[in-house]
Amino acid sequence: MDSMPTDHARTPLRDTTLSAEGLSIAHSRDGATHTLHLAGELDMTAASDVLAAVALVVQDAREVVLDLSDLSFIDSAGLHLILRIRDLCRHFGCRFLIDSPNEQAQRLLELTGLITPLREEGLLID
Repeated sequence: MDSMPTDHARTPLRDTTLSAEGLSIAHSRDGATHTLHLAGELDMTAASDVLAAVALVVQDAREVVLDLSDLSFIDSAGLHLILRIRDLCRHFGCRFLIDSPNEQAQRLLELTGLITPLREEGLLID
């Protein structure tokens, strides 16, 4: 397994929208809950940008929510990202939730067999 990122930026991510190639990442914060709303294509190119955004907020978060409702595409790199974020949140002691996976994301989670363990772990908000 890859090691956890340890060199995080000192300035926290504020309510903002970042753009990666084919993906926008909108961040909002409600207390210690950070929500990252992803819109567009979550692929290998964009996954590292999402992980970097999570790394900026995870240290002071009690909860990180990944909203997948507006994804137009997700592939195996996106699935790997979800597992990395889960592990990163565990490492820093915060809760991780996947909110509103769209039909394509839901189908990919089903096909790969990840949907059941994610539900059993209480990580999936349908």
